[in-house]
Amino acid sequence: MEWSVRTPDGRTLAVEDAGDRDGRPVMVHVGTPNSRHLYGRTVADATARGLRLISYDRPGYGESTPQRGRADLAFLTDEAACMQQALAAGIEGSWDDCVAQVTPWGFDVARISVPVLLLHGRQDTSVPVGHGEWLAAHIPGVDARLLDNEGHGTLRENRIGEVQAWLTERS
Repeated sequence: MEWSVRTPDGRTLAVEDAGDRDGRPVMVHVGTPNSRHLYGRTVADATARGLRLISYDRPGYGESTPQRGRADLAFLTDEAACMQQALAAGIEGSWDDCVAQVTPWGFDVARISVPVLLLHGRQDTSVPVGHGEWLAAHIPGVDARLLDNEGHGTLRENRIGEVQAWLTERS
């Protein structure tokens, strides 16, 4: 099921809801760039485990409107301008992600008080494993799994059952 949510500042976030409609709700957030769409094995496994997956197009991606005031467009390089042409909704979402990598997130990860599963592939050439190691060292009680033979794009396909089993164990 798909719908959209209106934010207090008037933007739109496009949302997808999949899996067991009566199951335990799980917010799904994937890397850059990506969309709200959940497919095949991911949805089938969630349904079998009694999980309801809720995903969304991040601001500036897919059918979600960008969050204004987060990007200095003059700073963009020729390479980033080429990326803009490749993304149907424009570069705003990618720019937001770049800014989020070098500015405070608005909360202290040391204050997280809910269970967190952190998976990071040591073969990830997009996000250095040092980021995963830092998060693992700073999130209290985190279940951190730094995986030797996984990369940036392989975790979702290779580990989705493991992630959903972890979620099911906590219900």
